[in-house]
Amino acid sequence: MTRQSFSALLIATIAAGCSVPGSEPSAPVLAVAGAADTASGPLTVERALSAVLADASAFRQVEPGRFHATLGANLTATVDARGVAFDDKPLALRLTAFGRAARLDVSPVAPTPSDCLSPAMEGLECERRVELRRDGLVEWYRPARGGIEQGFEIAARPEGSGALELVLALDGAKHAAREVKDGKPAVAIADAAGESWRLDGLRAWDAGGAELPVDFAVVGGAVTVVVDDAGATYPITVDPTLTQPSSYTDPLNGDSSDVGTQFGYALAAGDVNGDGYDDLAISSPWWDAYYSGAWHKNTGRVNVLYGSSAGLQWKVTLKGDEQNSNFGQALAMIDLNGDGADDLVVGAPYEDAGGTNTGRVFLYWGVKGGTMSTTAATHKADNHNNYEYFGAALANAGDVNNDGKDDLIVGAQGWRYYDDILGGSYDRNGKVWVYPGAASFSWSAFYSKENVGSSWAGNGWSTALVHTQLGYSVAGVGDLNADGYDDIAVGEPYYGDDNRGRVHVIFGGKSSMSDDLQLQGSDNAGHMGSTVANLGSVNYCASSPCSTLTCIAGAAPDADANGLTDSGSFTVWCGVSKSGASKTFTYKGNNTSSHLGTAFAALGSGDFAVSNPGNASDSIWIMTDLSTGTVGMSVPASTFTSDGTPNCGQALVAANVKNDGYQELAVGCTGVAVSGHDSAGAVYVNRFTP
Repeated sequence: MTRQSFSALLIATIAAGCSVPGSEPSAPVLAVAGAADTASGPLTVERALSAVLADASAFRQVEPGRFHATLGANLTATVDARGVAFDDKPLALRLTAFGRAARLDVSPVAPTPSDCLSPAMEGLECERRVELRRDGLVEWYRPARGGIEQGFEIAARPEGSGALELVLALDGAKHAAREVKDGKPAVAIADAAGESWRLDGLRAWDAGGAELPVDFAVVGGAVTVVVDDAGATYPITVDPTLTQPSSYTDPLNGDSSDVGTQFGYALAAGDVNGDGYDDLAISSPWWDAYYSGAWHKNTGRVNVLYGSSAGLQWKVTLKGDEQNSNFGQALAMIDLNGDGADDLVVGAPYEDAGGTNTGRVFLYWGVKGGTMSTTAATHKADNHNNYEYFGAALANAGDVNNDGKDDLIVGAQGWRYYDDILGGSYDRNGKVWVYPGAASFSWSAFYSKENVGSSWAGNGWSTALVHTQLGYSVAGVGDLNADGYDDIAVGEPYYGDDNRGRVHVIFGGKSSMSDDLQLQGSDNAGHMGSTVANLGSVNYCASSPCSTLTCIAGAAPDADANGLTDSGSFTVWCGVSKSGASKTFTYKGNNTSSHLGTAFAALGSGDFAVSNPGNASDSIWIMTDLSTGTVGMSVPASTFTSDGTPNCGQALVAANVKNDGYQELAVGCTGVAVSGHDSAGAVYVNRFTP
């Protein structure tokens, strides 16, 4: 991005579920707010495109007549002339006959890719399905969330009387039974390995779009799709979907759903395979896992998408190991062992690791030139008290001890301090740890800081020093005082009797670190320090030519700024040293419950993004010049989705997934409804071009 122009390209929408026809967001429109750039004219948008990616990859041809796709966690499929088979699973699905009472047998036919189903995005292939084309009948397949969507297009009315029937063989199934869920027909299937599947989502419609009565029948181990086509205008389409609930939560099985999984709650970007393309990690902390024959609520899941010249590609799925652990509530990418591949750190702050909700951190090693590890090295809080929430905050600290390796910050805002003198324990005081990177990394902290305040404050009792939740947020902020050691920022949002909160700037050093600067919040119950961030170099154009200032930020998203409840505010401190900041800028929210400052992302070239997720008219602010005191550009929620409560901006992260010099901004919209399931969540990746 430059000061001359500023444009955005929405390159991908990543949803928690599969795409639904008609659900794609409208073309993004970026509204200019505040003063225009007088030196170069108003900010402009050159183009804006969107497309939807499901929790699945597209089918790709692996050899003539064979197509392969990843459909979900541990679930891949191959389509060939016979139909679809699931790799490493005993189940296969194929059409054997269609017609009326005198059915017509069908013969195998080599599959081919369809024409483009929608316009291609820049640098990406268009979406296609795989088709088996026979005279008068097209059988097609496309990836769906945790399974495969199968469809049939029948060109002309088959001869004969009675209902139209399509017979599907279930090779490798030991049991199949028709059932009704939410008033809709389905088939419950158990394969020869004892794994469960579901055939549902059944629809049929004619050339005029009229819905046709349709049902399943199970006879002799085969499934027959029965369509009442009386009065239908041909051609007609019949469309069921086969899924495996244990690969992805099945919203129709009644035991679990995509409602409230909040895909996009946390985001992290880095290069886990060292190929020069940024990769993107996306969490769903309230995702329900299916294992041991039962659903486990709020286990959590993290998807890792690899960057490439073609854009983002689904690659790795990681899951929590305990119910209600909220695996993925925090994420960080950092090269801890210095091997040239970033590693992924995942927080599960509600895991019962030695106590109730003590918390645990999972470390997955990146692999240069390969696929990242899916086996974690784990660590839990040191004193194992209940409700410590170890891992609720994570960040790359930078190199705080100047040893050539980046270091990791872990926060536990529920950490409990025990006062030996007064004889009391104080929960939610909070603590942070910095773990040094090393070729042979170990969970041995280089530095830690805890709030050791008690209710006794000098000459009287006070709540100002307890329950302050130090470590609620953490960030590496670079070398602020130019001494060769990187520094960190730590939020303590409930500090003070009035919960104004504060931000600690803790300076790096060779053998330890020093907490020499505290930046105070100014709003009662504003909770300054709920978010902290490194903004890097930020444009400051009070005079010509523009200069840049090195800045950090802290937010009070619950502040009643401008007299508006929970409108939020954030403060930017520039020129920070141990004695304070040389310049300070404060911005205030302009709508009730907008929670300005929920997340930040440095975009490079002097700009940064800050989220305002409760405000649909400007969910994301793009700050381009601190000197004007105004927002450089605001991004409305309609840029991402038409959903009424998208909560866009719960998480932000900057990346360069195509390694082409252009910056992308990923935006987590946890309130987005997917396939009718509230707060399933979606992530939108916006591309900025000069």
